[in-house]
Amino acid sequence: MDDSIDAIFFDLDDTLFDATGLAEKARHAAIEAMIEKGLEGVTADSGYEILKEIVDEFGSNADNHFNLLLKRLDQPSVKLVSIAVITYHTIKVKDIKLFPDVFGFLLDIKNETGCRLGIITDGLAIKQYEKILRLGLDPFFPDVFISDEIGIRKPNPKLFTWALEKTEVAPARSLYVGDRFDYDIVPAKRACMKTCLVHRGGKHDKPIDDTSKKLIDFEVRDLGELWKSIQGVLKPRA
Repeated sequence: MDDSIDAIFFDLDDTLFDATGLAEKARHAAIEAMIEKGLEGVTADSGYEILKEIVDEFGSNADNHFNLLLKRLDQPSVKLVSIAVITYHTIKVKDIKLFPDVFGFLLDIKNETGCRLGIITDGLAIKQYEKILRLGLDPFFPDVFISDEIGIRKPNPKLFTWALEKTEVAPARSLYVGDRFDYDIVPAKRACMKTCLVHRGGKHDKPIDDTSKKLIDFEVRDLGELWKSIQGVLKPRA
């Protein structure tokens, strides 16, 4: 098997930054702000659990989570929704940051190798690009593939094949790095890519059985570990 790697593609949420932790922090803060302004019948923790249930039911991209929360509590209030939205987005903007190992890894790839870098992610394009720009990732990633723009969602391997065809990268000489086995590793491997599962402790970070591990080429806790494993097989600078 050819061990060479010409391109590295990444998942975004919970791979390059702590999306789970950031969302939890922002939602808790929003509940606390509503309670401070008059929301009754819940604590910060119990209100968060109801909100989490709503997010699970309606999806993270629904734009009416707080409205639904207040309906369930029989306390509809445009003012409280506004307070929650302001607080939520303030935290999401102020506290978004890369995992500590990401920036150095990307600099090493950019400065010391000839590898191409890309992102393959699910989500709404406007939200994903906002994250990419706020995180300062744009200069590193000339190739960004978002399911909402393409019309193909994970875990369909066609999303990965699309990215490979557009970048003219051979699947066997590409690596996909993600935090989720079922939505990242499985479809990337079906697209004949090399795979790296990075354990970030997010909501989808679950134990992997021995049979499933056969689909994983690299399994790491951070990108520093990955760098040590692949440094010798990366495409050299021209």
